[in-house]
Amino acid sequence: KDSGRSLVQAGRALLEQWRRAGETLVESRDEGGHAIDLYAGGDSTRPLVVLVPGGGWCHGDDARLYRLLAARVAKRSRCEVAVAQYAPWPLGDGEDMVDAVAAALTWA
Repeated sequence: KDSGRSLVQAGRALLEQWRRAGETLVESRDEGGHAIDLYAGGDSTRPLVVLVPGGGWCHGDDARLYRLLAARVAKRSRCEVAVAQYAPWPLGDGEDMVDAVAAALTWA
């Protein structure tokens, strides 16, 4: 019973962290039809970190699922973090994915 309660509490804490991480989202940009999410890190004079969500390019993870990682990297490095978004297969093919990542890197 206690382990179930602890699991629920941990889930609630993680959800709260995810919501707070969304507060660091500065903007979502459209670069040539490709979305890039930009997270604040506090110092725009420092290098920009470009995060490319991975996992085999074949499942439907939305780049916003990476907001905890992006927010944590931004906070700890004091850099802005750009998250490249792409349509995973079958919504997009390999060429579409490469184009989306290239657009993010070109913008950066």
